[in-house]
Amino acid sequence: FKYYVISTGDLLRETGAAARDLYIQGRLAKRQHLAWCASATAREPILRAHLQAVQGVVGLAATLAGPDPTTRDALIHSALGLSYRAEQRLEGSAKIDTLFASAPRHYRLAYGIVIDALCRQGRLRHDPANDTLRSTASAAERDAAGAFIARSRIRHRLRWPKMILTVDNWIDQLQAKLERTHGIVIEVPPWERRIILITGWRHFIRLRRQGKVS
Repeated sequence: FKYYVISTGDLLRETGAAARDLYIQGRLAKRQHLAWCASATAREPILRAHLQAVQGVVGLAATLAGPDPTTRDALIHSALGLSYRAEQRLEGSAKIDTLFASAPRHYRLAYGIVIDALCRQGRLRHDPANDTLRSTASAAERDAAGAFIARSRIRHRLRWPKMILTVDNWIDQLQAKLERTHGIVIEVPPWERRIILITGWRHFIRLRRQGKVS
């Protein structure tokens, strides 16, 4: 398993309207389970961060949807896939389908509440005749949302040196994910691990050319 340590202030900022990218927001918008909490006081900001994250990704997906009609499930899939659009990932679109299929009732209920709120706010228009949705976002709003996604991808790439230097088994995690996802085994000898910030790009470029990194 993985674990993250983050301050309450950073958690609330990076899941809210002031988020600098989708790194935290995209993860916290997925289905969550609060296994343990020290107190009700500590629980409140965690639940608020989760709600903010869901509101953020659904709102962003609604903005990016454009003027063409879409279905609720399609909008939910788009919201779930934003964190994959905003980062360099080994998993492709099949991962989004797997996420949705793991808890369709949850996503239709939780994300549906936010979709209904966007309809009341006028950010989405619902056509009851064929049960479709249309975004009311302007071209400028869609451009701003697209720029936010692009900025998130850049910020995620800039995190790589930090991850390599601060996470003891980061390379091992990538190797395991690559083998699990695509069946590709990459051997990284001890001498290369010491200079992976320099030599690692050849692996990345090759995987990009093979279409294994999205």
